[in-house]
Amino acid sequence: MCAVKWFLGFPCPGCGLLHALAAALRGSWAEAFSFYPIWPLVLVFFLAFRRSARVGKFFVVSVMVQWLFRLMI
Repeated sequence: MCAVKWFLGFPCPGCGLLHALAAALRGSWAEAFSFYPIWPLVLVFFLAFRRSARVGKFFVVSVMVQWLFRLMI
């Protein structure tokens, strides 16, 4: 179990992404999109821009902003 989910009661962005990728690998497309709707974009992003430090920092910041927004809700 995710420590963030255990402490705060809701999953962190990484949990949804990993569950979505696992469901996609099993062929459960609807389940994958229910866990993390933008998982294909994240996957393409990592594959296409994995060598660019600026793009990587932008992605990490955007995920952290999403996570902090969930904390405030």
